[in-house]
Amino acid sequence: MIDIDRKFDPYPPTMGEMARLVLELKAAGEPISLSINGRGKLAVGSDATVRQLFELVDQLETIAVLNDRLQASEGGEQGISLEEFKLEMHQKYGTPL
Repeated sequence: MIDIDRKFDPYPPTMGEMARLVLELKAAGEPISLSINGRGKLAVGSDATVRQLFELVDQLETIAVLNDRLQASEGGEQGISLEEFKLEMHQKYGTPL
């Protein structure tokens, strides 16, 4: 697990130090926690990390739906036809029929 409460020097860095710090943090790919005088914390992460998080959430949602459908089919419930599926996807996402 990533330690987002890692402590840094409380004194503001110089511009050169700030550039070096930003490059190091970008290379590490870890989020950092920013605050002013220990108040108002803000966690900052890279756009790649946020994208990965959204992809993982999407995968978990897909797995949950597949598990629900599998349980329903094992319980004797029938699914929908391919035509019904195509129509539903067309209505929901505008896919071609």
